[in-house]
Order: sequence, then structure tokens, then C-alpha cells
Amino acid sequence: MAQTINITLSTVLGNVKIWANPRQQRKAEELLKKTPEILHQAYLNTAKRFGERLAKMAKTCLRKGMPPPNSGVSWPPHAASTTRRLGEHTLLYWSSQYYHAVGVYTRGRNIFVGVKSSVKKTRPDGRTSGLTLLQVAKVLEFGGGKIPARPLWIPLFESVGGKAKFKQELVKEIRKQMRKYTQK
Repeated sequence: MAQTINITLSTVLGNVKIWANPRQQRKAEELLKKTPEILHQAYLNTAKRFGERLAKMAKTCLRKGMPPPNSGVSWPPHAASTTRRLGEHTLLYWSSQYYHAVGVYTRGRNIFVGVKSSVKKTRPDGRTSGLTLLQVAKVLEFGGGKIPARPLWIPLFESVGGKAKFKQELVKEIRKQMRKYTQK
């Protein structure tokens, strides 16, 4: 019977076990070899899940005309001139184009939530404006000219937990992915 040495090290990602037994050594080598793939897959899974949650909440805010819950942000109502010109409608939901364009997208190796930069803003009557939806979203987020700021994305990210929550979910996903190799 082969002699084995078993050492356990605690890390932020969980316990790492080191074995001097050939079978366990092969498992450890496989885990080390697969670690970049594991980390990448964990990031993709977490970013997509987190992004889907953000997109869903953004759509709810747009549909209801209300800023993100518990964000401390308020949106000023439409100006009377806007209501006379366009009629009554929920804030940020005049044509529903912005609402329908919100999604989780991949560009290269990055995942982002929002609207694609190339989509032209159209009006309910079918005419296009000279702006893209991304430009309109930025004007709404930060204000511009006579349009007051109605921030959505920055407070939205914080209202779902921000970087701390994303990091917590990422660590949980890394552990889940690593267990696939350590429990064989």
C-alpha cells in the first residue's frame, strides 16, 4: 500500500487539499490545468445571472416609470410642455423602444447590461431621431440641456448589491465549478 501525505490549506475560495498519493495528485494536476477555464466559466455564469437580474429590474423601472427601489433616487415628472406635446405616459416609456432594447449582451470577452450602441432611437410615429438609444440613455442618466437627470443604471447597480454582491456570487460560483473537479 502506497504511503500518502494529506495537507489542507484554508483559502478564501475554500479548503485546498494537497495529496502525495498518485491518484489524488492526478486530480490536483487536473484541477490546476483546468483553473483558468474554471475561473472564466465562473465569471461568465455569474455575469450573465447578475446581468439578467439587472436587466429585469431596469425593465421594471422603465415600465413603471419609477427609479430603482431603495436607491434614494427620484425622477422629476415630465414638464407640462412635454405632456401637452406627447400626452400622458410613464416616465422613460414613451415608445417602449428603450424598454425593449434593454438586455444582457456580449461584446468580445465582456458582458454588459444596457442597450446596444448602434440602435437608432425611433419615435412611436416611426420617424428616427438623430440620436442612438445609448445617447438617449446617457442624457436620461445624467441630464442634458433642458432634460433633468433621471438616473437608472448607476443606482440600479448599487440597489442589487453592487460590486460586493457580484464578488460574493462570483466566489460562490468559483467554488461550485471547482467542486466538479475535486469531488470526482
